[in-house]
Amino acid sequence: MKNRTTSISIPIPALSEIVLKTGNFDHLKDWYVKALAIEPFFTRPRPEEVSWTGAQQIAFFKLAGVYPYQQVLGIFEIDGTWNAPHTDPGLHHLQLGHGSFDELFDRYDELKQANILPSETWNHGVSTSFYYHDPDGNLAEMNCVNFATETEFFGYFETDAYKSNVSGIAIDVEEYISRYRGGNTPRGFSEDSGVGTSCLEPRKIITNKLSHVIFKTHTIARRIVLFFHRHNLFVAINTI
Repeated sequence: MKNRTTSISIPIPALSEIVLKTGNFDHLKDWYVKALAIEPFFTRPRPEEVSWTGAQQIAFFKLAGVYPYQQVLGIFEIDGTWNAPHTDPGLHHLQLGHGSFDELFDRYDELKQANILPSETWNHGVSTSFYYHDPDGNLAEMNCVNFATETEFFGYFETDAYKSNVSGIAIDVEEYISRYRGGNTPRGFSEDSGVGTSCLEPRKIITNKLSHVIFKTHTIARRIVLFFHRHNLFVAINTI
C-alpha cells in the first residue's frame, strides 16, 4: 500500500501481539499452558512499582511466526479487573490456527484429557473451529483452514454458499474426528457444504499461530471486516 501523503510503498503490517488483562493471573496463565501445550517464554512477578501499563504479573507465550513477524500472546495482571468480560467494547475472540486436522484433533484430545471441552464446534466452510472459554470467559478459537491454497481460501469468501451462510454448520466433534481418522470425509465437508479439505494433508508446524482477532463494539453502524493477507491474518470489527 502507498502512504497517503507520499509515493512510498508501505507493506501491510502483521498483527504481532495480543495481550489479555486479568485479575485472575495464575489461573488464566495455567489454562493457556494447557491450551497451547507450551510454557511462557517470559514471566515477571509483581514489581515494586507499577509502570504506565498498570501491569503486575506478566506472561508472554511465543506462537508460530517467521521473524521479524513474531506472534505473541500476553497476559497482564491488572488489579481491579473484573473476573469476566461483560458489555464493555473490546476483544470478542481470538483464533489460534493449526497446520492440519491432525494437529487440531490431537489438541482436542489433549484438552479433553484435561477436562477442557469446547463450548461450540463449527465447520465455517472456509475453516473448522472449536471454541473454548478460558477462565476469564474470553473465547479462544482453535482452528484449521479447509483449503489447500490461499487462493481457494479467499476465493470461498466470494461464493454464494459462504455469503448466504457465514456461520456454516454446527458439527458433532466426536463424529467429525472419528470419520476423519477412519479415512472418511467428515460430515459437513464437501457432501454437505461444498467446502475444501486442505487439512486432510497433514502439515507439521511448531505450535499454534494467531490467525485472527475479533473486537466487539456498538459505536459503528455496520459490520466491518479488515483482511490482512500477510500471513493470512484477519482483524474484524463487529457491532454487538
